[in-house]
Amino acid sequence: MARPSEYKPEYCDKIIELGGTGASVAEMAFELGCVKQTLFNWAGQHEEFLDAFTRAKLASQVWWERKGRAGMEKSAQEFQSSVWSRSMAARFPDDWRETVRSEQTGKDGGPIETEAKTKLDVSGLTDEQLRAVASIRVPAK
Repeated sequence: MARPSEYKPEYCDKIIELGGTGASVAEMAFELGCVKQTLFNWAGQHEEFLDAFTRAKLASQVWWERKGRAGMEKSAQEFQSSVWSRSMAARFPDDWRETVRSEQTGKDGGPIETEAKTKLDVSGLTDEQLRAVASIRVPAK
């Protein structure tokens, strides 16, 4: 079993610095020599780290948003807008998730019609009865 990582108050400044370079939470954890969950644990245990961690994540998002804004001033060959957009949606889903809303209606905007189908237990039927059932044609609506 691994020894728990020890929290140090100087991690507050370091994590804000990392966020200012666009670092992800995984990168922040790696640079502090721990795993991501440890950062969340420290944030729950140390109010000053919670503040620093929150500011670091905000700083990271700002770094990435500024990269995107600067990229829009470049040519299409220099800036991969679709890669940037997907990265933003993955890194910051609360602010950058694309929402697709669709509304479904039935014929002429009315309610959707549903049809209940009943399964028949045919296990007790004879071969002749099964052939008779199979020959039944139901007209299409």
